[in-house]
Order: sequence, then C-alpha cells, then structure tokens
Amino acid sequence: MICTAAELAKYLGAELEGDPSSAVSGVASPERARAEDLIYVDSPRNQTRVAASAARCVVAHPRVRIEGKTILGVNDPKLAFAKATAWLLKEPPLPGAVHPTAIVSASARLAADVWVGPYVVLEDDVAIGTGTVVEAFCFLGRGTRIGEGCRLHPRVTLYAGARLGDRVEVHAGVVVGGDGFGYVLPDRSLLLFGHTNNAAVVWVRPSGGFRARYTFGLKYDSFVVDAAIPLSGTEFVTARYSGSPNPSDRGLVISWLSLKTFP
Repeated sequence: MICTAAELAKYLGAELEGDPSSAVSGVASPERARAEDLIYVDSPRNQTRVAASAARCVVAHPRVRIEGKTILGVNDPKLAFAKATAWLLKEPPLPGAVHPTAIVSASARLAADVWVGPYVVLEDDVAIGTGTVVEAFCFLGRGTRIGEGCRLHPRVTLYAGARLGDRVEVHAGVVVGGDGFGYVLPDRSLLLFGHTNNAAVVWVRPSGGFRARYTFGLKYDSFVVDAAIPLSGTEFVTARYSGSPNPSDRGLVISWLSLKTFP
C-alpha cells in the first residue's frame, strides 16, 4: 500500500510536521529504511540513528523535530508504528474462488466472494460468510458456521458444529472444538472430563470489543485460561486471543480454543 504522510497522519490521529505529500509505502528500522519507509523513534538516544536514516517520514513524540524529516507526532510512537505497520502491509483481498482440488459438499453454502484454497475439505451443511479466506488443507466439519471477514490459515481444523463469528483469524494448525485438557482420575485410571465437540462459538460486538469475560468460579489446574465466553449455564469457550478495539481491524486472533461443558 502507498499513501501520503497526510493520509497516514489522519489514520493515526497524529500531528503532522513537514511535507504532507511525502510518500510512505513500507516500514523498516532506521538503518535498513528506504526513502519511502516509515520509521519511529521513542527515545532521545535513538534520534541520531533516525537523523542518519534514508527514511523521510518518522513517527515520534509531538515535540520532536529532526532536520529533513516529516514528523508524525503521537503520544505513543511505538504503538502508532505498530498500527501503521498493520495498515500499510495489509494483505489485499483475494477474489472469490474455490481451488479445483478442494472437496466441497453440495450442501455447503459459500458467499460469492469466499476464497477456498487447495485441498480444503468442506463437509455437509458448512456455511461461510462474505469475505472469508480458507487457506490450504483446512478441514471444516459438517454444520460448521463461519462469519464474515474471517481468515483460516493453513491446516486449521473445525470439528462438526464449530462456529466462528465475524473477523476472526485462526492461525495455522489450530483445532477448534476438539477435546480439552480436563481429566478425572478415578482409581488411577484416566477419564476425559465433560468435553464436547459441538458448537465452539466466538463472536465480537459491533464496536469491535469482545463479548467475553473471565471464568465464574471455575478452576483450571492443567492450563492457563485467558478468558472464557459463556454459552449457557454450563458451557464455556476457553481461548487465548489477541485483538483490537478498532472495528476496522481484525476482530479476534485465536492461538488455541476449546469448548468445555461442566455438569
């Protein structure tokens, strides 16, 4: 993506000092930057490195001035640089298409612009919303529901009945809806404790915030839980996630997810 310093300043809510027409097309460290790369400085000890850089545009604190540089003044330069990176390097949308090697059930329902990659398997009654990308070797079990604007990286598995909301990104190799990590140990034997494979549900509010909260008096001894999303009085989705409060950004990024049912 190529934009001007003025456009980037507007996106970041930054104070612009310098050439508003300066082009920005990438990001880099000061030493590796080209003229159109964006760099940042958040400490006075690094200003010498920035001054010597080929980059013309710099994210810095509002009162910083560096000769020959266009400054985007913000209170938190590192955070603004991270936001700018995501914006500038955003992957272009893929055109709607189904790879000829994909196996798609006749009863699967795909929005017109869904992209399905090589060797993907979509079982019966799968439904996928507009703008979603399903990359190579993913498996979506029968009755799976995926919302709009999602991205499933390679080799993601969604068990039968699993559900994802809008703008959810699931990284490579994640299994949604599989057995969790809770076990009961009666008489030295090992018994799987109350897991189910149907309906792992994740969703976000229209504002971009998460409809999620910490567990209610539930204790997990075998693994760390970042948050639990209540589905009913006895069902909770546990997930480790990251996300953005900006509704134009990705809504949810899952590194692992499991549905647990408690009696």
